[in-house]
Amino acid sequence: MNALIVLLLLLTSLTAIQCFSGITKGFAKGFAKGFSKSKPSGFGTPKSDPMSPHTLDTSPQTTNLVNFINKNDGMCEKKAKIGYVKNAMRGLICTSDIKKGETICSIPSSIALALSDPSDSSSSVVDGASNYYSWYVNGNPSQPVEDYNKLTIPKLKSLLDVRGVKYRSKSKKAELVEMAQGSEGGEMEDGAGNSMFSPYLNSLPTPDSDSKMFTPTPDFFTTDEIRSLEFPKMVEMTLSRVESVRDVAVQKGIAEDVMRYYTWIVSSRSFNIRLSVSSPSSSSSESAKSVRVLLPYLDMINHSPSSNAELDILDPEIDDSTFVIKAKRNIRAGQEVTIAYGSGGFSSLDMFGDYGFVDSMETMSSDPKNVQKGPLARKAVTPDERMMDKEEKLIKEEGVWGGWTTTIEEDIREFEDLEPGCTRARVLQFRIKLKRAGGWH
Repeated sequence: MNALIVLLLLLTSLTAIQCFSGITKGFAKGFAKGFSKSKPSGFGTPKSDPMSPHTLDTSPQTTNLVNFINKNDGMCEKKAKIGYVKNAMRGLICTSDIKKGETICSIPSSIALALSDPSDSSSSVVDGASNYYSWYVNGNPSQPVEDYNKLTIPKLKSLLDVRGVKYRSKSKKAELVEMAQGSEGGEMEDGAGNSMFSPYLNSLPTPDSDSKMFTPTPDFFTTDEIRSLEFPKMVEMTLSRVESVRDVAVQKGIAEDVMRYYTWIVSSRSFNIRLSVSSPSSSSSESAKSVRVLLPYLDMINHSPSSNAELDILDPEIDDSTFVIKAKRNIRAGQEVTIAYGSGGFSSLDMFGDYGFVDSMETMSSDPKNVQKGPLARKAVTPDERMMDKEEKLIKEEGVWGGWTTTIEEDIREFEDLEPGCTRARVLQFRIKLKRAGGWH
């Protein structure tokens, strides 16, 4: 009897050992299999670098620009840096997580380059280019002051502010006017004009730059290429700008291609800032004015219809105001910082004419979330814009357009065989965009 009990106990022990061994082997095998497939995690595990798809811009020009901004009470390169986004277009890339509402970068108004006088409501992009050349490149204002004693303080302040120089003291009146006029040799005194802004001017892309930094606008096209856009308003606008550039170049005594480049700088990199100023002739106490300005460093930020940041102005009513880029939502490290050009209200004609590309959305203004408010808010529709809208509406309503010589399918087939970014490809992108908007096939 005792022998039987011992035998049963022995068999039970052996079975238990075998089961435990099987469970252990299965667990070990499963654990090893699971470990081999799982991603590293936990304390001490190296994280992937969010900046690995990008390349930071460490060129001397960009380095000098960053130093210029920071030395003049600006703020940049703290949580975002200039670089080549996924090794393609140059832009601003987050290097650390940024929270909604956080300031990403900023510059004081003292280093913003004004390109127009707020009192001149008829100033065009080409006028801005003319002022850019006279005030910042050549350093010789086109309208010198003959008798500074006849100037009022507000008029003097307006004159100097347009040139990026701040009026500080009544006793400095003669000195500041002399600075605004420039010396007899045509160069501004140290601290104004081209000498002050050279770190910024030297950082601007040129037509010789690669496509990562320079996208030509339609006024760089030949006449035949402009006409191949086939949208009458776009053709008319571009040919008109080409003619204006030619006239100003003759007036200034410089090469036409140089003035075209200055026009490109103004159209593609400047911001049109809305102001509220007192107007005795207006029925209301204030009237809307605008001034076109270049904002060093901030103008390197690329466009997106679903932008994650926006431009704002702190204390716009005082001289020492600040231009800031703020996050509209949380932005993770490794993501690009983007804003909506034209305050999110430009049409395809505006985008292509001023920036050289068309937006991927049907219309930027179709989503009210992308329309910016405050000092950069879009003005009421102008007569020219109403004309553009009528032409685009004609495409949508009639489904026909006498100017098109090809179908959208023919344009797409040709586009697919072209080198990306070439002039013909960009012409076709513009045509395809408008044909899709109008339901043209």
